[in-house]
Amino acid sequence: MIKVLNSNLRMIGVLNNIHECTEHQVLNSEYTLDFLCTAEKLKTELLYDKTNIIECDDNYYKVFNFDELHETGGLVTFSCSAEHIGYEIIQKIFEDGFEMTGTVQEIGQAACSGMRFIFTSDIPDSFTVKISGVTNARAVIDRLCILTGGEVKWDKFRIELKQSIGQNTIYVEFGKNCSSIKRHVQYEPDKVTYTVDLIDCNDEETKELRKVHLGDTIIIKDKLLHTENVSKKVVSIDIDKLANNASSITDQTLESFDRTIPSSTVCVLGDKETTIIDEIMKNVVIPEIDPNVLIGVVEEKVITSEVAMIQNCWINELSVNYLETNFNALDTRQPYPTGGVRNFFRIYDEVHEHITQELSETEVEDYKTPSGLQIYWTAINDEPQAYKYFTITHPKEYNPDLTDAEVAAFKVKVRKVVKEYVKLSSNFETFTGTNDVVPTMIFGSGHGDSLGNPISAPSDCQIINGRTIYRGQGMIYKSRQGMHINYINADGKKYEVVVGENGISIDGMTVTKISFYNDGFGFNKEEYFQFVTGGIKRLSDNSVIATESINASVLTAVGGVS
Repeated sequence: MIKVLNSNLRMIGVLNNIHECTEHQVLNSEYTLDFLCTAEKLKTELLYDKTNIIECDDNYYKVFNFDELHETGGLVTFSCSAEHIGYEIIQKIFEDGFEMTGTVQEIGQAACSGMRFIFTSDIPDSFTVKISGVTNARAVIDRLCILTGGEVKWDKFRIELKQSIGQNTIYVEFGKNCSSIKRHVQYEPDKVTYTVDLIDCNDEETKELRKVHLGDTIIIKDKLLHTENVSKKVVSIDIDKLANNASSITDQTLESFDRTIPSSTVCVLGDKETTIIDEIMKNVVIPEIDPNVLIGVVEEKVITSEVAMIQNCWINELSVNYLETNFNALDTRQPYPTGGVRNFFRIYDEVHEHITQELSETEVEDYKTPSGLQIYWTAINDEPQAYKYFTITHPKEYNPDLTDAEVAAFKVKVRKVVKEYVKLSSNFETFTGTNDVVPTMIFGSGHGDSLGNPISAPSDCQIINGRTIYRGQGMIYKSRQGMHINYINADGKKYEVVVGENGISIDGMTVTKISFYNDGFGFNKEEYFQFVTGGIKRLSDNSVIATESINASVLTAVGGVS
Protein backbone atom coordinates (compact mmCIF):
# COMPACT_ATOMS: atom_id res chain seq x y z
CA MET A 1 0.00 0.00 0.00
CA ILE A 2 1.28 3.46 -0.94
CA LYS A 3 -0.18 6.55 0.73
CA VAL A 4 -0.51 9.92 -0.97
CA LEU A 5 0.01 12.98 1.24
CA ASN A 6 -0.43 16.65 0.47
CA SER A 7 2.39 19.14 1.06
CA ASN A 8 1.26 19.47 4.71
CA LEU A 9 1.71 15.69 5.19
CA ARG A 10 -2.05 15.13 5.45
CA MET A 11 -3.11 11.82 3.89
CA ILE A 12 -5.43 12.40 0.94
CA GLY A 13 -5.48 8.97 -0.70
CA VAL A 14 -4.22 5.38 -0.77
CA LEU A 15 -2.99 3.45 -3.83
CA ASN A 16 -4.01 -0.18 -3.30
CA ASN A 17 -3.54 -1.82 -6.72
CA ILE A 18 0.27 -1.89 -6.72
CA HIS A 19 1.83 -4.48 -9.06
CA GLU A 20 5.54 -3.58 -8.78
CA CYS A 21 7.38 -1.47 -6.22
CA THR A 22 11.17 -1.22 -6.03
CA GLU A 23 13.30 0.95 -3.78
CA HIS A 24 16.80 1.75 -5.08
CA GLN A 25 19.51 3.06 -2.75
CA VAL A 26 23.13 3.93 -3.42
CA LEU A 27 25.40 4.83 -0.54
CA ASN A 28 25.82 8.62 -0.42
CA SER A 29 24.06 8.93 -3.77
CA GLU A 30 20.74 7.73 -5.20
CA TYR A 31 17.56 7.02 -3.24
CA THR A 32 14.56 6.38 -5.51
CA LEU A 33 11.29 4.47 -5.65
CA ASP A 34 9.72 2.99 -8.81
CA PHE A 35 6.22 1.53 -8.77
CA LEU A 36 3.55 0.30 -11.17
CA CYS A 37 -0.13 0.57 -10.31
CA THR A 38 -3.57 0.32 -11.92
CA ALA A 39 -5.48 3.57 -12.34
CA GLU A 40 -8.11 4.15 -9.65
CA LYS A 41 -10.67 6.94 -9.62
CA LEU A 42 -9.92 9.71 -7.13
CA LYS A 43 -6.61 8.01 -6.23
CA THR A 44 -4.09 7.85 -9.07
CA GLU A 45 -5.40 11.24 -10.18
CA LEU A 46 -3.56 12.59 -7.13
CA LEU A 47 -0.29 11.83 -8.96
CA TYR A 48 -1.04 14.73 -11.32
CA ASP A 49 -0.25 17.16 -8.48
CA LYS A 50 3.54 17.36 -8.30
CA THR A 51 3.41 18.94 -4.84
CA ASN A 52 1.95 15.74 -3.33
CA ILE A 53 4.18 13.33 -1.40
CA ILE A 54 4.34 9.54 -1.64
CA GLU A 55 4.70 7.54 1.60
CA CYS A 56 6.00 3.98 1.36
CA ASP A 57 7.23 1.92 4.33
CA ASP A 58 7.40 4.99 6.55
CA ASN A 59 9.56 7.10 4.22
CA TYR A 60 8.73 10.01 1.92
CA TYR A 61 9.23 10.44 -1.85
CA LYS A 62 8.29 12.92 -4.58
CA VAL A 63 7.21 11.67 -8.03
CA PHE A 64 9.40 13.17 -10.76
CA ASN A 65 7.91 11.37 -13.79
CA PHE A 66 5.34 8.77 -14.74
CA ASP A 67 3.96 7.00 -17.80
CA GLU A 68 0.25 6.31 -18.32
CA LEU A 69 -0.51 3.29 -20.50
CA HIS A 70 -3.95 2.38 -21.89
CA GLU A 71 -3.91 -1.15 -23.35
CA THR A 72 -6.40 -3.58 -24.86
CA GLY A 73 -8.79 -4.65 -22.12
CA GLY A 74 -9.54 -1.16 -20.90
CA LEU A 75 -7.06 -0.96 -18.01
CA VAL A 76 -4.92 2.13 -17.50
CA THR A 77 -1.64 1.70 -15.62
CA PHE A 78 0.72 4.23 -14.07
CA SER A 79 4.47 3.55 -14.13
CA CYS A 80 5.94 6.06 -11.66
CA SER A 81 9.44 7.07 -10.65
CA ALA A 82 9.93 8.99 -7.40
CA GLU A 83 12.91 10.40 -5.54
CA HIS A 84 13.42 10.50 -1.78
CA ILE A 85 12.13 13.70 -0.22
CA GLY A 86 15.76 14.51 0.63
CA TYR A 87 16.32 15.47 -3.01
CA GLU A 88 14.50 18.70 -2.15
CA ILE A 89 17.70 20.11 -0.64
CA ILE A 90 18.95 20.54 -4.22
CA GLN A 91 16.52 23.47 -4.36
CA LYS A 92 18.61 25.36 -1.77
CA ILE A 93 20.87 27.34 -4.13
CA PHE A 94 24.09 29.20 -3.22
CA GLU A 95 24.60 31.63 -6.12
CA ASP A 96 28.08 32.76 -4.98
CA GLY A 97 29.35 29.37 -3.91
CA PHE A 98 29.66 27.97 -0.37
CA GLU A 99 32.53 28.30 2.10
CA MET A 100 32.45 27.48 5.79
CA THR A 101 34.69 26.07 8.54
CA GLY A 102 33.13 24.20 11.46
CA THR A 103 32.01 20.84 12.75
CA VAL A 104 30.24 18.48 10.39
CA GLN A 105 26.94 19.14 12.15
CA GLU A 106 27.38 22.92 11.98
CA ILE A 107 28.17 22.87 8.26
CA GLY A 108 25.30 20.51 7.47
CA GLN A 109 22.80 22.56 9.46
CA ALA A 110 23.97 25.76 7.72
CA ALA A 111 23.55 24.12 4.30
CA CYS A 112 19.96 23.05 5.12
CA SER A 113 18.90 26.17 7.03
CA GLY A 114 15.56 27.64 6.03
CA MET A 115 14.27 24.23 4.85
CA ARG A 116 12.22 21.60 6.66
CA PHE A 117 15.17 19.22 7.05
CA ILE A 118 17.02 18.33 10.25
CA PHE A 119 20.72 17.55 9.85
CA THR A 120 22.67 15.60 12.50
CA SER A 121 26.06 13.88 12.62
CA ASP A 122 28.02 11.66 15.01
CA ILE A 123 31.36 12.74 13.46
CA PRO A 124 33.00 15.21 15.87
CA ASP A 125 35.75 16.56 13.59
CA SER A 126 35.88 20.04 12.07
CA PHE A 127 36.49 20.73 8.38
CA THR A 128 36.51 23.53 5.84
CA VAL A 129 34.12 23.14 2.92
CA LYS A 130 34.75 25.39 -0.06
CA ILE A 131 32.78 25.12 -3.31
CA SER A 132 33.23 27.82 -5.96
CA GLY A 133 30.51 28.99 -8.31
CA VAL A 134 26.79 28.23 -8.15
CA THR A 135 26.11 25.21 -5.97
CA ASN A 136 23.37 23.75 -3.74
CA ALA A 137 22.83 22.15 -0.32
CA ARG A 138 23.05 18.60 -1.70
CA ALA A 139 26.52 19.32 -3.11
CA VAL A 140 27.60 20.52 0.34
CA ILE A 141 26.39 17.26 1.93
CA ASP A 142 28.18 15.25 -0.77
CA ARG A 143 31.42 17.15 -0.10
CA LEU A 144 31.09 16.39 3.63
CA CYS A 145 30.74 12.69 2.80
CA ILE A 146 34.00 12.78 0.83
CA LEU A 147 35.91 14.76 3.49
CA THR A 148 34.75 12.63 6.43
CA GLY A 149 34.40 9.23 4.79
CA GLY A 150 30.98 9.16 6.43
CA GLU A 151 27.73 7.60 5.25
CA VAL A 152 24.38 9.38 4.87
CA LYS A 153 21.10 7.96 6.11
CA TRP A 154 17.94 9.54 4.68
CA ASP A 155 14.87 9.20 6.94
CA LYS A 156 11.94 11.38 5.91
CA PHE A 157 13.12 14.92 6.71
CA ARG A 158 16.08 13.71 8.82
CA ILE A 159 19.54 13.66 7.27
CA GLU A 160 22.12 11.78 9.36
CA LEU A 161 25.81 11.75 8.39
CA LYS A 162 27.28 8.88 10.38
CA GLN A 163 30.64 7.19 10.56
CA SER A 164 28.88 4.03 9.35
CA ILE A 165 25.22 3.20 8.75
CA GLY A 166 25.89 -0.57 8.42
CA GLN A 167 24.96 -2.72 11.41
CA ASN A 168 25.20 -6.34 10.27
CA THR A 169 27.93 -8.71 9.06
CA ILE A 170 26.65 -11.54 6.89
CA TYR A 171 28.58 -14.63 5.68
CA VAL A 172 28.09 -16.08 2.20
CA GLU A 173 29.71 -19.48 1.59
CA PHE A 174 29.67 -21.59 -1.57
CA GLY A 175 27.65 -24.80 -1.19
CA LYS A 176 26.06 -23.61 2.01
CA ASN A 177 23.86 -20.64 1.27
CA CYS A 178 24.80 -19.85 -2.34
CA SER A 179 24.90 -21.92 -5.53
CA SER A 180 27.61 -19.96 -7.36
CA ILE A 181 30.17 -17.21 -6.88
CA LYS A 182 31.42 -15.25 -9.86
CA ARG A 183 34.54 -13.07 -9.72
CA HIS A 184 35.12 -10.44 -12.39
CA VAL A 185 38.67 -9.06 -12.76
CA GLN A 186 39.33 -5.86 -14.72
CA TYR A 187 42.81 -4.31 -15.23
CA GLU A 188 41.85 -0.88 -16.56
CA PRO A 189 40.83 0.51 -14.20
CA ASP A 190 42.15 -1.96 -11.66
CA LYS A 191 39.27 -3.59 -9.79
CA VAL A 192 37.59 -6.88 -8.85
CA THR A 193 33.87 -7.55 -8.48
CA TYR A 194 31.92 -10.52 -7.14
CA THR A 195 28.44 -11.84 -7.92
CA VAL A 196 26.80 -14.38 -5.62
CA ASP A 197 23.73 -16.49 -6.49
CA LEU A 198 21.82 -17.31 -3.33
CA ILE A 199 20.04 -20.54 -2.50
CA ASP A 200 16.37 -20.04 -1.55
CA CYS A 201 16.42 -22.03 1.69
CA ASN A 202 15.40 -21.52 5.29
CA ASP A 203 18.73 -21.67 7.13
CA GLU A 204 19.57 -18.82 9.46
CA GLU A 205 22.27 -17.27 7.25
CA THR A 206 19.94 -17.03 4.25
CA LYS A 207 17.31 -15.48 6.49
CA GLU A 208 19.85 -12.91 7.65
CA LEU A 209 20.93 -12.17 4.08
CA ARG A 210 17.39 -11.35 3.15
CA LYS A 211 17.47 -8.70 5.87
CA VAL A 212 20.56 -7.01 4.40
CA HIS A 213 20.64 -3.21 4.53
CA LEU A 214 22.64 -0.53 2.82
CA GLY A 215 26.06 -0.24 4.48
CA ASP A 216 26.11 -3.80 5.88
CA THR A 217 29.19 -5.99 5.42
CA ILE A 218 29.16 -9.24 3.40
CA ILE A 219 31.98 -11.80 3.88
CA ILE A 220 32.42 -14.12 0.88
CA LYS A 221 34.02 -17.57 1.41
CA ASP A 222 35.03 -19.88 -1.47
CA LYS A 223 38.16 -22.00 -1.19
CA LEU A 224 38.49 -22.75 -4.91
CA LEU A 225 38.38 -19.03 -5.78
CA HIS A 226 40.70 -18.27 -2.84
CA THR A 227 38.15 -15.85 -1.39
CA GLU A 228 38.49 -16.85 2.23
CA ASN A 229 37.00 -14.00 4.27
CA VAL A 230 36.81 -11.43 1.45
CA SER A 231 34.91 -8.58 3.09
CA LYS A 232 32.83 -6.14 1.06
CA LYS A 233 30.38 -3.39 2.03
CA VAL A 234 26.87 -3.14 0.55
CA VAL A 235 27.02 0.19 -1.26
CA SER A 236 23.95 -0.26 -3.49
CA ILE A 237 20.71 -2.12 -2.90
CA ASP A 238 17.44 -2.59 -4.77
CA ILE A 239 14.56 -3.77 -2.59
CA ASP A 240 11.38 -5.30 -3.97
CA LYS A 241 8.89 -3.71 -1.55
CA LEU A 242 6.23 -6.31 -2.38
CA ALA A 243 8.56 -9.19 -1.39
CA ASN A 244 11.09 -7.47 0.90
CA ASN A 245 13.93 -9.92 0.27
CA ALA A 246 17.45 -9.99 -1.12
CA SER A 247 18.52 -12.44 -3.81
CA SER A 248 21.82 -11.39 -5.37
CA ILE A 249 24.85 -9.37 -4.29
CA THR A 250 27.71 -7.82 -6.24
CA ASP A 251 30.64 -5.68 -5.14
CA GLN A 252 31.43 -2.19 -6.49
CA THR A 253 30.36 1.36 -5.80
CA LEU A 254 27.78 3.29 -7.79
CA GLU A 255 28.17 7.00 -8.32
CA SER A 256 26.39 7.62 -11.63
CA PHE A 257 22.58 7.34 -11.77
CA ASP A 258 21.19 4.23 -13.46
CA ARG A 259 17.47 3.84 -12.67
CA THR A 260 16.00 0.37 -13.30
CA ILE A 261 13.06 -1.68 -12.02
CA PRO A 262 14.41 -5.11 -10.98
CA SER A 263 12.12 -7.98 -10.10
CA SER A 264 13.93 -8.82 -6.87
CA THR A 265 16.27 -7.23 -4.35
CA VAL A 266 19.85 -6.76 -5.54
CA CYS A 267 22.80 -5.81 -3.32
CA VAL A 268 25.94 -4.24 -4.76
CA LEU A 269 29.10 -4.70 -2.71
CA GLY A 270 32.30 -2.71 -2.83
CA ASP A 271 34.70 -0.37 -1.11
CA LYS A 272 33.62 3.18 -0.36
CA GLU A 273 36.77 4.52 -2.04
CA THR A 274 35.75 3.09 -5.45
CA THR A 275 34.17 5.77 -7.59
CA ILE A 276 33.21 3.96 -10.85
CA ILE A 277 30.63 1.20 -11.46
CA ASP A 278 31.58 -1.63 -13.81
CA GLU A 279 28.47 -3.79 -13.51
CA ILE A 280 25.41 -4.58 -11.47
CA MET A 281 24.90 -8.36 -11.48
CA LYS A 282 21.38 -9.51 -10.78
CA ASN A 283 20.08 -12.96 -9.94
CA VAL A 284 16.42 -13.90 -10.04
CA VAL A 285 15.68 -16.60 -7.48
CA ILE A 286 12.76 -18.86 -8.47
CA PRO A 287 10.92 -19.78 -5.26
CA GLU A 288 9.78 -23.31 -4.55
CA ILE A 289 6.23 -23.96 -5.75
CA ASP A 290 3.78 -23.81 -2.86
CA PRO A 291 1.14 -26.56 -3.34
CA ASN A 292 -1.36 -24.40 -1.43
CA VAL A 293 -1.15 -21.40 -3.77
CA LEU A 294 -2.15 -20.98 -7.42
CA ILE A 295 0.71 -18.72 -8.51
CA GLY A 296 -0.46 -15.69 -10.46
CA VAL A 297 -4.18 -16.48 -10.32
CA VAL A 298 -5.13 -13.54 -8.10
CA GLU A 299 -3.16 -11.10 -10.22
CA GLU A 300 -4.25 -12.43 -13.61
CA LYS A 301 -7.65 -14.09 -13.23
CA VAL A 302 -9.41 -12.71 -10.14
CA ILE A 303 -10.89 -9.24 -9.70
CA THR A 304 -11.66 -8.34 -6.09
CA SER A 305 -13.25 -5.23 -4.61
CA GLU A 306 -15.10 -4.21 -1.45
CA VAL A 307 -17.58 -2.22 -3.52
CA ALA A 308 -18.47 -2.52 -7.23
CA MET A 309 -20.97 -0.29 -9.06
CA ILE A 310 -21.92 -1.69 -12.48
CA GLN A 311 -24.46 -0.27 -14.93
CA ASN A 312 -24.82 -3.33 -17.17
CA CYS A 313 -23.63 -6.84 -16.50
CA TRP A 314 -24.08 -10.27 -18.10
CA ILE A 315 -23.24 -13.11 -15.72
CA ASN A 316 -23.07 -16.77 -16.69
CA GLU A 317 -23.15 -18.14 -13.14
CA LEU A 318 -23.91 -16.16 -9.97
CA SER A 319 -23.48 -16.98 -6.28
CA VAL A 320 -24.61 -14.44 -3.66
CA ASN A 321 -25.29 -14.41 0.09
CA TYR A 322 -27.96 -11.70 0.09
CA LEU A 323 -29.98 -10.11 -2.69
CA GLU A 324 -32.49 -7.24 -2.89
CA THR A 325 -33.94 -5.71 -6.05
CA ASN A 326 -35.31 -2.25 -6.98
CA PHE A 327 -32.81 0.03 -5.21
CA ASN A 328 -34.03 2.90 -7.43
CA ALA A 329 -37.13 3.29 -5.27
CA LEU A 330 -34.93 4.06 -2.23
CA ASP A 331 -32.44 6.20 -4.16
CA THR A 332 -33.07 9.91 -3.46
CA ARG A 333 -31.31 10.75 -6.75
CA GLN A 334 -34.24 9.07 -8.56
CA PRO A 335 -37.86 10.34 -8.81
CA TYR A 336 -40.19 9.46 -5.96
CA PRO A 337 -41.78 6.09 -6.93
CA THR A 338 -45.39 5.91 -8.09
CA GLY A 339 -47.70 5.42 -5.12
CA GLY A 340 -44.80 5.92 -2.74
CA VAL A 341 -44.08 2.18 -2.58
CA ARG A 342 -41.15 -0.09 -3.33
CA ASN A 343 -41.97 -3.58 -4.62
CA PHE A 344 -39.00 -5.95 -4.59
CA PHE A 345 -37.57 -9.43 -3.92
CA ARG A 346 -35.37 -10.27 -0.92
CA ILE A 347 -33.42 -13.52 -1.06
CA TYR A 348 -31.05 -14.90 1.59
CA ASP A 349 -30.20 -18.41 2.84
CA GLU A 350 -33.32 -20.44 1.90
CA VAL A 351 -35.72 -17.49 2.31
CA HIS A 352 -37.41 -15.91 -0.73
CA GLU A 353 -39.70 -12.95 0.02
CA HIS A 354 -41.94 -10.71 -2.14
CA ILE A 355 -42.17 -7.39 -0.29
CA THR A 356 -43.88 -4.02 -0.51
CA GLN A 357 -42.47 -1.05 1.43
CA GLU A 358 -44.22 2.26 2.04
CA LEU A 359 -41.64 5.07 1.64
CA SER A 360 -41.60 8.57 3.09
CA GLU A 361 -41.52 11.36 0.53
CA THR A 362 -39.62 13.74 2.84
CA GLU A 363 -37.72 11.73 5.48
CA VAL A 364 -34.45 9.83 4.89
CA GLU A 365 -32.32 7.34 6.84
CA ASP A 366 -28.76 5.95 6.74
CA TYR A 367 -28.13 3.36 4.04
CA LYS A 368 -26.34 0.30 5.43
CA THR A 369 -25.32 -3.14 4.22
CA PRO A 370 -27.39 -6.16 5.38
CA SER A 371 -24.66 -6.81 7.98
CA GLY A 372 -25.03 -3.26 9.35
CA LEU A 373 -22.00 -1.51 7.79
CA GLN A 374 -22.51 2.17 7.00
CA ILE A 375 -22.24 3.10 3.31
CA TYR A 376 -20.50 6.36 2.37
CA TRP A 377 -20.14 8.54 -0.73
CA THR A 378 -16.62 8.66 -2.16
CA ALA A 379 -17.02 12.40 -2.84
CA ILE A 380 -19.47 15.11 -1.81
CA ASN A 381 -20.40 18.77 -2.32
CA ASP A 382 -18.90 20.32 -5.48
CA GLU A 383 -16.34 17.63 -6.29
CA PRO A 384 -16.58 16.31 -9.91
CA GLN A 385 -17.29 12.75 -8.66
CA ALA A 386 -19.69 13.86 -5.89
CA TYR A 387 -22.61 11.54 -5.05
CA LYS A 388 -21.73 8.99 -7.75
CA TYR A 389 -19.95 6.11 -6.03
CA PHE A 390 -20.35 4.13 -2.80
CA THR A 391 -17.73 2.84 -0.36
CA ILE A 392 -17.78 1.07 3.01
CA THR A 393 -14.39 2.54 3.98
CA HIS A 394 -14.71 5.04 6.81
CA PRO A 395 -13.74 8.56 5.63
CA LYS A 396 -11.33 8.95 8.54
CA GLU A 397 -9.13 6.22 7.09
CA TYR A 398 -8.28 8.73 4.35
CA ASN A 399 -8.54 11.90 6.41
CA PRO A 400 -8.16 11.39 10.18
CA ASP A 401 -8.80 15.09 10.81
CA LEU A 402 -12.46 15.01 9.72
CA THR A 403 -14.97 16.06 12.37
CA ASP A 404 -18.05 13.95 13.18
CA ALA A 405 -20.19 16.43 11.26
CA GLU A 406 -17.92 16.17 8.21
CA VAL A 407 -18.03 12.35 8.40
CA ALA A 408 -21.83 12.47 8.61
CA ALA A 409 -21.91 14.44 5.35
CA PHE A 410 -20.34 11.43 3.59
CA LYS A 411 -23.07 9.02 4.77
CA VAL A 412 -25.40 7.80 2.02
CA LYS A 413 -29.06 8.57 2.79
CA VAL A 414 -32.08 6.76 1.29
CA ARG A 415 -35.85 7.21 1.58
CA LYS A 416 -37.12 6.16 4.99
CA VAL A 417 -39.15 2.94 5.10
CA VAL A 418 -42.43 3.69 6.91
CA LYS A 419 -43.95 0.20 6.70
CA GLU A 420 -42.98 -3.12 5.20
CA TYR A 421 -45.33 -5.90 4.09
CA VAL A 422 -44.14 -9.39 3.20
CA LYS A 423 -46.80 -10.47 0.69
CA LEU A 424 -45.37 -13.90 -0.11
CA SER A 425 -42.53 -15.83 1.48
CA SER A 426 -41.07 -19.30 1.14
CA ASN A 427 -38.62 -21.04 3.45
CA PHE A 428 -37.65 -24.35 5.04
CA GLU A 429 -38.57 -24.49 8.72
CA THR A 430 -38.43 -27.00 11.58
CA PHE A 431 -41.79 -28.73 12.16
CA THR A 432 -43.07 -28.10 15.69
CA GLY A 433 -42.16 -30.90 18.12
CA THR A 434 -39.90 -32.72 15.62
CA ASN A 435 -36.54 -32.39 13.90
CA ASP A 436 -38.23 -32.40 10.50
CA VAL A 437 -37.37 -29.46 8.24
CA VAL A 438 -40.34 -28.77 6.00
CA PRO A 439 -40.95 -26.41 3.06
CA THR A 440 -43.28 -23.56 4.04
CA MET A 441 -45.04 -20.77 2.13
CA ILE A 442 -46.99 -17.86 3.66
CA PHE A 443 -49.43 -15.84 1.55
CA GLY A 444 -50.50 -12.26 2.23
CA SER A 445 -49.29 -9.72 4.77
CA GLY A 446 -52.30 -10.05 7.08
CA HIS A 447 -52.97 -7.61 9.89
CA GLY A 448 -49.39 -7.56 11.24
CA ASP A 449 -46.21 -6.36 9.58
CA SER A 450 -42.51 -7.20 9.84
CA LEU A 451 -41.56 -3.75 11.19
CA GLY A 452 -43.27 -4.58 14.48
CA ASN A 453 -46.32 -2.32 14.15
CA PRO A 454 -48.85 -3.29 16.86
CA ILE A 455 -51.78 -5.56 16.09
CA SER A 456 -55.24 -4.85 17.44
CA ALA A 457 -55.52 -7.91 19.68
CA PRO A 458 -53.80 -11.26 20.39
CA SER A 459 -56.66 -12.99 18.57
CA ASP A 460 -55.40 -11.37 15.36
CA CYS A 461 -52.88 -14.18 15.01
CA GLN A 462 -52.38 -17.88 15.61
CA ILE A 463 -49.27 -20.03 15.97
CA ILE A 464 -49.09 -22.65 13.23
CA ASN A 465 -46.08 -24.95 13.10
CA GLY A 466 -44.13 -22.46 15.22
CA ARG A 467 -44.93 -19.47 12.96
CA THR A 468 -47.18 -16.51 13.81
CA ILE A 469 -49.94 -16.27 11.19
CA TYR A 470 -52.14 -13.13 11.18
CA ARG A 471 -55.74 -12.65 10.15
CA GLY A 472 -56.02 -12.64 6.40
CA GLN A 473 -52.90 -14.79 5.91
CA GLY A 474 -52.66 -18.25 4.43
CA MET A 475 -49.97 -20.87 5.00
CA ILE A 476 -48.99 -23.99 3.08
CA TYR A 477 -46.44 -26.46 4.33
CA LYS A 478 -45.48 -30.12 3.79
CA SER A 479 -45.16 -32.55 6.71
CA ARG A 480 -44.99 -36.33 7.14
CA GLN A 481 -48.82 -36.32 7.31
CA GLY A 482 -49.23 -34.59 3.97
CA MET A 483 -49.77 -31.14 2.47
CA HIS A 484 -51.27 -28.60 4.91
CA ILE A 485 -53.32 -25.61 3.75
CA ASN A 486 -54.20 -23.10 6.50
CA TYR A 487 -56.12 -19.84 6.52
CA ILE A 488 -56.95 -17.37 9.31
CA ASN A 489 -60.23 -15.60 8.58
CA ALA A 490 -61.26 -12.06 9.52
CA ASP A 491 -62.63 -13.32 12.86
CA GLY A 492 -59.31 -14.95 13.77
CA LYS A 493 -60.57 -18.51 13.20
CA LYS A 494 -58.24 -21.06 11.61
CA TYR A 495 -59.34 -23.39 8.84
CA GLU A 496 -57.11 -26.25 7.70
CA VAL A 497 -57.19 -28.74 4.87
CA VAL A 498 -54.68 -31.61 4.86
CA VAL A 499 -54.15 -33.73 1.76
CA GLY A 500 -52.56 -36.94 3.03
CA GLU A 501 -52.19 -40.68 2.50
CA ASN A 502 -55.76 -41.38 3.67
CA GLY A 503 -57.48 -38.63 1.74
CA ILE A 504 -58.48 -35.09 2.55
CA SER A 505 -58.90 -33.92 6.15
CA ILE A 506 -60.94 -30.75 6.68
CA ASP A 507 -60.42 -29.21 10.13
CA GLY A 508 -59.60 -32.61 11.66
CA MET A 509 -62.20 -34.76 9.93
CA THR A 510 -60.90 -37.03 7.17
CA VAL A 511 -63.01 -36.87 4.02
CA THR A 512 -62.49 -39.96 1.90
CA LYS A 513 -65.37 -39.34 -0.47
CA ILE A 514 -67.72 -36.49 -1.48
CA SER A 515 -70.84 -37.49 -3.49
CA PHE A 516 -73.01 -34.99 -5.40
CA TYR A 517 -76.70 -35.59 -6.29
CA ASN A 518 -79.39 -33.69 -8.16
CA ASP A 519 -80.74 -32.23 -4.94
CA GLY A 520 -77.76 -32.41 -2.56
CA PHE A 521 -74.43 -34.01 -1.59
CA GLY A 522 -72.92 -36.43 0.94
CA PHE A 523 -69.65 -37.01 2.88
CA ASN A 524 -68.09 -40.48 3.36
CA LYS A 525 -71.52 -42.14 2.89
CA GLU A 526 -72.35 -41.01 6.44
CA GLU A 527 -73.96 -37.60 6.20
CA TYR A 528 -76.27 -36.34 3.45
CA PHE A 529 -77.50 -32.80 2.80
CA GLN A 530 -80.35 -31.64 0.59
CA PHE A 531 -80.66 -28.17 -0.98
CA VAL A 532 -83.75 -26.36 0.34
CA THR A 533 -85.03 -22.76 0.31
CA GLY A 534 -82.81 -20.54 2.48
CA GLY A 535 -80.11 -23.18 3.08
CA ILE A 536 -79.55 -26.93 3.21
CA LYS A 537 -81.24 -29.72 5.22
CA ARG A 538 -79.36 -32.42 7.05
CA LEU A 539 -81.26 -35.65 6.37
CA SER A 540 -80.16 -37.42 9.57
CA ASP A 541 -82.27 -35.09 11.72
CA ASN A 542 -84.08 -32.96 9.10
CA SER A 543 -82.47 -29.79 10.57
CA VAL A 544 -82.11 -26.82 8.21
CA ILE A 545 -78.80 -24.87 8.06
CA ALA A 546 -79.19 -21.24 6.96
CA THR A 547 -77.21 -20.08 3.92
CA GLU A 548 -75.03 -17.60 5.88
CA SER A 549 -73.92 -20.41 8.26
CA ILE A 550 -73.30 -23.16 5.72
CA ASN A 551 -69.47 -23.31 5.91
CA ALA A 552 -69.08 -23.61 9.66
CA SER A 553 -72.25 -25.69 10.19
CA VAL A 554 -71.43 -28.23 7.52
CA LEU A 555 -68.01 -28.78 9.01
CA THR A 556 -69.60 -29.14 12.43
CA ALA A 557 -72.07 -31.58 11.01
CA VAL A 558 -69.37 -33.83 9.64
CA GLY A 559 -67.23 -33.72 12.78
CA GLY A 560 -65.22 -30.57 12.18
CA VAL A 561 -64.25 -27.85 14.62
CA SER A 562 -67.08 -25.56 15.76
